[in-house]
Amino acid sequence: MRKASAGAVLALVGGTIVLGVLTLAWALATGSSEAQQDGMHNCPPAGRWAISVWGGADGTETGEALAACGAGAVDFAYYLDPATNGWLGYFEGHADISQLLALNGKQGIIAHGAVGAPPRTPTPEPTPSPQESAMHNCPQAGKWAISVWDGADGSATGQALAACGSGTVDFAYSLDPGTNGWVGYFEGRPEVSKLLTLDNMQGIIAHGAMAAPVPTPAPTATPGTAGDVVLVSTNAFTTSSSLRIDGEPRQLTVVGELRNDGPSNRSVGDITIRFYDAANQEVGHRWTWAFDDIIRPGRTTAFEESTPSMLYSGNETNNYPEGWTRYEIELSPADPYEWEDEPVDVAVENVQISDGGHHVTGNVVNNSSKTIPANGATAYAIYYRADGTILNAECDCFLNNSPIPPGGKASFDVPFFLTDEPVDFSSYVVQAYAEAE
Repeated sequence: MRKASAGAVLALVGGTIVLGVLTLAWALATGSSEAQQDGMHNCPPAGRWAISVWGGADGTETGEALAACGAGAVDFAYYLDPATNGWLGYFEGHADISQLLALNGKQGIIAHGAVGAPPRTPTPEPTPSPQESAMHNCPQAGKWAISVWDGADGSATGQALAACGSGTVDFAYSLDPGTNGWVGYFEGRPEVSKLLTLDNMQGIIAHGAMAAPVPTPAPTATPGTAGDVVLVSTNAFTTSSSLRIDGEPRQLTVVGELRNDGPSNRSVGDITIRFYDAANQEVGHRWTWAFDDIIRPGRTTAFEESTPSMLYSGNETNNYPEGWTRYEIELSPADPYEWEDEPVDVAVENVQISDGGHHVTGNVVNNSSKTIPANGATAYAIYYRADGTILNAECDCFLNNSPIPPGGKASFDVPFFLTDEPVDFSSYVVQAYAEAE
C-alpha cells in the first residue's frame, strides 16, 4: 500500500486514515445533469463521490434536496465556504452534527453515494433553463470554491471560467463520478489541460488566481544505511501556496533515494521521518513508503512525503514542524511477505519533460508475461543535483485504471504541481514499477 500523492486526492475515511481539514476541496465532479431541472444534478454513484448541483429553490432543506437522488442514496455531503474555505457537512440521520442545513439554487456540494443504496430509477434528462452564461460562486483570490457553470453544454472551459473575470481563475478540477479519475484545467497551459469543456449545471472546484509567497527552505539531511538497503541521499524543502491545509500555507517535503545493495529482493515497509528542533526536541513525525514496494537487487527507487497533507494516519502529526532544523529517517528492510505479488518487468518509453520540469509524461510498457492488475502500475521521476544527490521525486501512482496485458501500454503523467518546488535538475531518471500475481 502506498499513500496517494498530495497533488490530488479525496479519500474515504476509514480505519485510522483521516482527512486533513482542507482549506480547499480536491476536485470531484463532472457530467451533465441527471435529474429534473429543479432536482439534484450529477448524483453520486454508490460508494463514490461527485460534485452535485442543486437545481431547486433557495433555502431547501439539505436532506430533502439530496432525496432527489433517491431515498438513502447519499449518506453525507460537504460544502466549501468560499470566504473562509471551511467545511460545512451534512450527515444523513445525524442532525446533531450536521451543519449544512439548507441549499440554495445552483449551489454545488461534494456528495458521497451510500454504499448498498438501491439503484436509482432513471429519470428524464432535465429541461434546460434559459442560459445565463454565468459562472456561479466564483472563487476569491487565493481561495477555492465549488463553482457551477450555468451556460451551454460543451462550452470551452477557459471561456466559461472567464465569466468570473479575465485571469480570475488559474486552475480548476473535475472528477468523473463513475471512475473518480481527476481531470484538470490550467490557465495558459493547454498542453497539460484535459478539462476542455463544461456542460450546463456542471460543478467544478475552481481556484482564484494570486501569486504565492516565496518559501525559505532549510534542509538538513541525515542519510545513512539500513542493512542491505542504502539511503543514498535525501533532500527537504519548504513550499508555500494559497492551497491551505488546516489553515497552513506552508508544506515541508522530504524526498530520498534508496538502493538495494543486497543479493535478494527486499522491502523497506514503513519509512519513518522524524523532525527535530535546535534543542533536539521532536517537533513532528511522518511515515511513507518507497515507490517500489519490493526493491530488486541493484535497483534504485525513491520516496516522497509532505506535511501537512490531505491524507494522513492517526499516529502521524499533520502540521508544519515549527523550528525544525534536522530530520532523521528510519528504515526496516525485510524479506517480502510470501503473500505479496511479485514485481514484473516493465519499462518506460516516449518520456517527455515539459512545463519547465513540472510534468513528466510517457508510457509504461508491460514486458512481462503477466497481466498487471488495475491500479497496479506506478511511474516516477527522480531529479538530481549536479553532485548526484537527489533534488526532488514524484510519482504517478496507481496510474492504470484498467489491467495492462503482456505487451500492453498505459500512459502516465508525473506532476510536480507546486510552482515553487525544485525542478531545476542536472540529471534525472524515469522508472516504472508494477506487480502481478
